[in-house]
Amino acid sequence: MEYVFKKIIEIENRAKEIYQEAVAEKEQMKDALVLEITKREDNIRKMRQGKIDQLSSSGQKGVDEKLALINLQIQEKLSQLETEASTNAKKWEETIFSRVIGD
Repeated sequence: MEYVFKKIIEIENRAKEIYQEAVAEKEQMKDALVLEITKREDNIRKMRQGKIDQLSSSGQKGVDEKLALINLQIQEKLSQLETEASTNAKKWEETIFSRVIGD
């Protein structure tokens, strides 16, 4: 009987370890995802500033309209990236849990 209790405790402890590993890996992936989003946002902002500088220096008519269009495209791209990141985060989380648990 003592053996059975000992085995149950071992199984419970291993389950806790697996869960903690999964949570830690989820956090690491979340941090990596946030970092990737930040990098992409920075790149997009740099590209936007480059376009703004280009349009400002060229003196073309309709600069305001072009800037508004660029800003709209950037906002759409950022929204798309956030949606994609959120979707992938869920998939990655499920994959990690499946691998750790062994399903």
